[in-house]
Amino acid sequence: MSPATLTQVWQSVEKLSAQEQSQLVQLLLQKWQLNSEEVAPNQASVQKQSPRGKYAFVPTSSQSFAQQKQEEIALER
Repeated sequence: MSPATLTQVWQSVEKLSAQEQSQLVQLLLQKWQLNSEEVAPNQASVQKQSPRGKYAFVPTSSQSFAQQKQEEIALER
C-alpha cells in the first residue's frame, strides 16, 4: 500500500467518532484472527517442508544423518 493511500485511510479513520473507530478496530481484529487461523496451518506445513532464512543451506539433523548413511552404503559397495 502506498504512503498516499495510507494517509487517506488514516484521515478517514480520524473523521470517525470514537464509537465508530472502536467498531472498526474490533472488525479488523476479528478479520485478522480469522485470516491467521486459515493461514497458520499452511505456513507450518511449508516451514516443516523447507527451512528458510539465514541458515536455509544448513541441513537438518535428519538430512545430515540420511546423507551420512547413503555415503556409508556407497562405501560398502
